[in-house]
Amino acid sequence: MEGPWVKFALRVWAVGILLFLFIPIALVVVYAFNVSTIQSWPIPGVTLRWFGQTWQDPEVRRALLLSVEAGLMATAVALVLGSMAAFAIHRFQFFGREVISFALVLP
Repeated sequence: MEGPWVKFALRVWAVGILLFLFIPIALVVVYAFNVSTIQSWPIPGVTLRWFGQTWQDPEVRRALLLSVEAGLMATAVALVLGSMAAFAIHRFQFFGREVISFALVLP
C-alpha cells in the first residue's frame, strides 16, 4: 500500500526529470533570439538575425533536407513493417504472438 509520502516523492521525482529534460531545450530556444553574440543573462534584446544567417548557410539547408529525407524513409519503412506485423498478429496464431504485439505497442 502506498502512502501519501510515496506518491508525493514520485511526483517530485517526475517533475525533476521533466525539468532536467526541458529546461535546456527552453534555454536554447531563448538564446536563439538573443541579440548579443555572448550568452549572458538577462538577454539584452530580441532579434531574428540568427535565423536569417543560419538559413543562408548551404550546409544547414542540406542537413535539413537530409533530415527530412531520413524521416520520410523511416516513416515509410515503419508503416510497411508495422502493417505487415499487425496483419500477422491479427490473422494468425503462433508462438510469441503476445510478446510481439506487446513489443510493437510498447514504444
